[in-house]
Amino acid sequence: MNSKRSKHWCALITGFFALFVVVVLSDGMDKTFYVKAKRIYTCDSNRIIEDGGFLIDGKKIIRVDKKVKPPKNARLIDLKDKIVIPGFIDSHSYFGFHEEDYSVRTEPAPPWRFAYSAYLRALSLREKKVLPPRIYAHYNASDAVFYRDASFTKPLSEGITTASISIPTEYLVGGVSFCAKLSANSPSEFIVLDPAGADFSLRVKENVMMRYGDLKKVFLEAIEYRRKFEKYKKDLKKYKESHRKEKNKDKKDITPQKETKEPKEPLKNEDHEVVLQILERKIPALIRASRIHEVQAAIKIRDEFKINVILVGAHEAYKVADEIALKKISVIAGPEAVQVIKGRKVNYIKELLEENVLVAFCSDSSASSAFLPFQLSYAIQHGLSEVEALNVLTINAARILGIANRTGSIAPGKDADFVVLNGKPFDLSTRVDKVYINGRMVYSNE
Repeated sequence: MNSKRSKHWCALITGFFALFVVVVLSDGMDKTFYVKAKRIYTCDSNRIIEDGGFLIDGKKIIRVDKKVKPPKNARLIDLKDKIVIPGFIDSHSYFGFHEEDYSVRTEPAPPWRFAYSAYLRALSLREKKVLPPRIYAHYNASDAVFYRDASFTKPLSEGITTASISIPTEYLVGGVSFCAKLSANSPSEFIVLDPAGADFSLRVKENVMMRYGDLKKVFLEAIEYRRKFEKYKKDLKKYKESHRKEKNKDKKDITPQKETKEPKEPLKNEDHEVVLQILERKIPALIRASRIHEVQAAIKIRDEFKINVILVGAHEAYKVADEIALKKISVIAGPEAVQVIKGRKVNYIKELLEENVLVAFCSDSSASSAFLPFQLSYAIQHGLSEVEALNVLTINAARILGIANRTGSIAPGKDADFVVLNGKPFDLSTRVDKVYINGRMVYSNE
């Protein structure tokens, strides 16, 4: 009886083990697959491959072939007449932040506000927009965004796989931004780069120079903060040396010595610590500036403090494109690709690119990602080439954000982030069929 029972258990265990091996092997087969497509825009040295393919093992692209060469151990995904492009990158967005989260008051309104509101309504006047709570330099966008936020579905359906996410605010200081994959199984997979930069805004309706002065003060205060800590370290070193000499002094020497007091350590300031990272060129300053005098103020800040500045918006930056190119300042354009200035349509992205300025493109929004391809298709109608349009949403963005080692192109060693289209990129009739992030299909239109 016992032998029959033991045989039964042995057979059961053997069956489970065999099933486990099959699952593991099949999982390994699924992770290694070969993608074949009619056309592949690699965005790697502007290469376009006709009837080629690329091999993916796990999360990475292993090789890219001009002629289809699928290995025997890899699953073949034949996309037939479809087109493949790298995943789009939104270079400056507020994904994961919802308008109702940051426009609602976080503190009770003062009693007089109700009377004031009633007075305005009686006069049929609109009350001024209430600004969101003040943001400080050390506030991290990554602390506030959930890695599985439901709002990521919309940008994914438009082919956006990666985004630089900032805190939405109209204040001078905007906190710390980060780069993220818009579909992830864990927080560690979600975050690509953190911090990616610190946000500031020179956009203001009236006195730009006053805001420039306020921003300059932010950097000067951080420099003074650093000076205090450097002085403290020197004083502490002197104190320790004098204390050591006092201990080693001959006991017979009764000459009175002046007592050295231990220096007091200055208080840590998280805001200044973030600004110091910019001053030490560890992270860039993302400065929102649209009009020409805002752009010039940002350039002036860059020159005075020798920091790495990335202009965001920069609609009139084309007016000083030669200076921007000379100083190697990158531009994240958007959310409009073509500006109407004094009745004339200006493709400022094209004009910046012609001066060899590194340009990316952004939605500058939490919900307008659908307009990214549309805006660039409009820019193509006004002189931008198809390859240039792809670059500003892929490899250029990756280079500006500092994540080109992982994404932005279809190339060996990069993350397997790509989009399958049913037609030419930026054609208004083209739709996104599938989206892959880290070799995993995260969206399908089928």
